[in-house]
Amino acid sequence: MATTLRHYPSISVTTPAIPNLPEEARWIGAAQSVNAWRKQFVQAFASAESAVSEALLGLSGIPGPGDHIRLRHLIRQRFQDLADALDASGPVAAEGVIAAFCLAAFRIHEPLRTVVGHGVFRIALIVATAGL
Repeated sequence: MATTLRHYPSISVTTPAIPNLPEEARWIGAAQSVNAWRKQFVQAFASAESAVSEALLGLSGIPGPGDHIRLRHLIRQRFQDLADALDASGPVAAEGVIAAFCLAAFRIHEPLRTVVGHGVFRIALIVATAGL
């Protein structure tokens, strides 16, 4: 029976050349750095998700155009609902030209949310040497 290898995304962490620093301490520091980065990434997405939900709630309260704004449960659906509302044929297209551009630019990163938030990573440890 063949063994299937999993391919995980890799994150490289550079640590300073501290003499006599045990290897275990380097790995602990690298893992802490990666987890801090992931925390910031998840926080950025959470902030964007909150902004999208607030925008949809605000737009849905506008008499007339707001009647056509959807606020579905899943966040990916909410991103699409806001994109639809801001689209050229959407109910608030004229008012949301700049917001539509910003939303489209942010959505390029949307596939990373699942990988970074819930994925497994390999950490590559690069130890900087003195004099380089």
